[in-house]
Amino acid sequence: MSKAAIIAYAGMLFYYSFIKMMAKTFDKKAFIYMLIATLIISAAYYFNREVIASNQLYISVMNRVSTIGMDRDDNLAGRGYYRLIHYPQYLIFGAGEGEYLRFKYYIEFHSTLGNILMSYGIIGLFLYLASIIFAIKNNGWKDTYIIFFIFLYGLTHNGIRNTLLWILVASISGEDISTNAVKYNSLGKEGLLNGGFD
Repeated sequence: MSKAAIIAYAGMLFYYSFIKMMAKTFDKKAFIYMLIATLIISAAYYFNREVIASNQLYISVMNRVSTIGMDRDDNLAGRGYYRLIHYPQYLIFGAGEGEYLRFKYYIEFHSTLGNILMSYGIIGLFLYLASIIFAIKNNGWKDTYIIFFIFLYGLTHNGIRNTLLWILVASISGEDISTNAVKYNSLGKEGLLNGGFD
């Protein structure tokens, strides 16, 4: 169980709840249900601490959170960041993926942006960030917070080999495409000619 994933997920959930409460279209009924559910869970925890405290998931999460900063890989060197300082000759065009023994290290660089910079250089990092920015710009910047928390998780994990990251970026980018398609169908040809589609 990843500590970075726990922190990123909690942050994303908190931020999502916050923006939903601040939105003009905020559903008061949903908020009341959420509040009631929170009170029931809090009461259940208060009166049944031993049952909850003995739950394996609860124990795992609490153990992981309580050891933040204590594990041997909970530092920059343990995650591979030292490569950026010790091998600056690769920062422009990159060193390529794999063959970690070149860097006197047996595992990959545990950072999404750090690994892209080390493996593909500044040029590769620029192209990667440009594709992410293009996706969230297409989305009207609505889902920027999701990318932010994924990058937060990516400070200590290499996410580029995770297929779900790429599906997420494509989904965020594609959301605006589908919205524009609906707009296109609803406006029709004359509406487009009159400048109704931006």
